[in-house]
Amino acid sequence: MPAEPRRVPVLALFAGLVAAGLVVEAVTGGGTGAVAGQSVVAGPVVGVPAQALVSTWFCAGATSGAGTGAPGELLLANAGRSPVRARVDLFTDGGRSEHTSVDVAPGTVGLVHERVGRPLPVSGGAGRLLGPGAQAPGDWVGAEVTVLGGLTTVSQVVVTPAGTTAQPCATAASQTWFFSAGEQLRNASEVLSLLNPSPVDEVVDMTFTTEQGVEQPGAFQGIVIPAHGLTTVAVGAHLRQRDHIAATLRSRSGTFVAFETELVHQPPAGAAPVGTPGAVNPVWPVAGVTLQLGSPAPARQWWWPAGGEGPGLTESYVVYDPGTAPARVQLGLHPSAGGPVSRTVLDVPAQGWASVRTNGQPWSLNGVPYWASLRSLNGVPVVAQRSLMAAPPAPTRGLAAMFGLGRPATSWALTETAVPEGGSAVQVLDPGARPASVRLYRRVGRQLRLLGGSPGFVVQPGQEVSAALPSGATDAVLVTSSVPVLADLSTTSVKRSTGTDLSPLPPVLGPPGPR
Repeated sequence: MPAEPRRVPVLALFAGLVAAGLVVEAVTGGGTGAVAGQSVVAGPVVGVPAQALVSTWFCAGATSGAGTGAPGELLLANAGRSPVRARVDLFTDGGRSEHTSVDVAPGTVGLVHERVGRPLPVSGGAGRLLGPGAQAPGDWVGAEVTVLGGLTTVSQVVVTPAGTTAQPCATAASQTWFFSAGEQLRNASEVLSLLNPSPVDEVVDMTFTTEQGVEQPGAFQGIVIPAHGLTTVAVGAHLRQRDHIAATLRSRSGTFVAFETELVHQPPAGAAPVGTPGAVNPVWPVAGVTLQLGSPAPARQWWWPAGGEGPGLTESYVVYDPGTAPARVQLGLHPSAGGPVSRTVLDVPAQGWASVRTNGQPWSLNGVPYWASLRSLNGVPVVAQRSLMAAPPAPTRGLAAMFGLGRPATSWALTETAVPEGGSAVQVLDPGARPASVRLYRRVGRQLRLLGGSPGFVVQPGQEVSAALPSGATDAVLVTSSVPVLADLSTTSVKRSTGTDLSPLPPVLGPPGPR
């Protein structure tokens, strides 16, 4: 359970839409201060160097060891021609640490269980936060992974009874981090993990926007992250019973890395779900888990290579404006195979958020696969997330969330992992003006071979193609394209232990070349 952070001394408005009939929820408040690091297009904080002597990855948002609330594993996927060695430094928010190394052969995936020290006795406080079986304070874990060699990606997987979620680790720190959506309810817990890769302590201040407005609890100001250490913040310690939480995290001087873990337990029978009029102490209606690396800066353009909703599958888009000027943004739903684009406009208050559920809207593309885009119409940058909630009669269960992608690339890396009773698929979007010739490769020895013997596929401009990955495989895979494209990974399983998940793919920095 996250300890009380060390410190140094020291609202609800609703907006309408231009599109008729669209139901939009918006919240704002009276906070002040400009947002640092505003950008036109989001820059990558995850990138796989094609050729490098050393690369360093930063991971957080999991707990240490089996039997804890959100046990984590590190996956090191080597798509390069040569073996690599990685040094893994694990450390907890309780000050414990452990060091190990792992060798990863070409084309294979190395696994490191994030376990530090001996299991601790079960704590009542941790049980309240994470549910039965959680360990005592000090069991949240962070990792610094130093890879000697190129074309190796590091990602983190969290496996819980409520679901499984994966996320690429960060390759860069930032002075600011933003999260557009979270919740803190009686069956939902939000934890922010702050990792400091620098040799000096960092001090962080947090601002939240909830349905009650802008909130800046004193306990969440002046939070100290020790040098080469981890600090975790249980949002529910001071923000209780909130069904929407957007957050801005800012270091006073240096840089850090931030992850958000959202764990939702099975709701009690008969409990009123969030959104029920007049409900007291409502619950989130579907169990699941999500892990997200924060967004380091708002942007004026976001893309999602895949979108869609259907029976039992609820899709939402959440837009957070952390700045001091209101934003007007346009959400576009683009049929994957081409055709008329459905567009609608959202007004997002300054330091506020707007959310829209596509299900049931007159402008939605029910039953049609599509990709989605979001563009600022007035130049104000925002942070945007797509969320999925899967319940009966959908064939899968659970929760999934992913920030939009910001930059096309010609190569993307992924770790293909076995999914029991389900499968994984890569979604490739061509946002440009020229057709994209796309191939998926796996490493066999020193050679790259087409995955499954497929000759590849072509993605037409403005269209999206979904490519299923072979079932039961565990490989380091490269996605290459003749022109810059955007790619993500979706994972589904009908088993409750795995559920559904969305994850961005890290772009490859520099041409790897099929050799």
